[in-house]
Amino acid sequence: MPKEDVLMRQISELGFALRRLMERMKGGKGGGGISQSSLADNVALKEELGLDWQEFLDLDADQLIPFLLENPGFSAENMELFADYLVQTGKEGYHKQNLYAKALLIYTHVDKETATFSMERSGKIQRIKQESAS
Repeated sequence: MPKEDVLMRQISELGFALRRLMERMKGGKGGGGISQSSLADNVALKEELGLDWQEFLDLDADQLIPFLLENPGFSAENMELFADYLVQTGKEGYHKQNLYAKALLIYTHVDKETATFSMERSGKIQRIKQESAS
């Protein structure tokens, strides 16, 4: 039972960290917004998630999901939040194709792993495919 509590706490903490990261990016709740530079992204990801931005950008498609699953806090919900962050960062044109491709892989993985269908997630997948094609 205690091991299960630790895992639930890790999942919850990662969810909060992802939400803080999104708020910092948008400039909400006391933040001025983070700039879309490699340094700012790396610092934010290191602080909030313990991930190295450049290492993440360099991951191949077949390494992405196993890399994220190494962190026990990456539940399906948290993976989807992280994919949302990648899409938001990609909208600024910063590593757009790379980030969109990674977000699409994450959304697709979450879609396969969850038992319920999500119209919102399906819409996100379609938008990424459309924006990537244009």
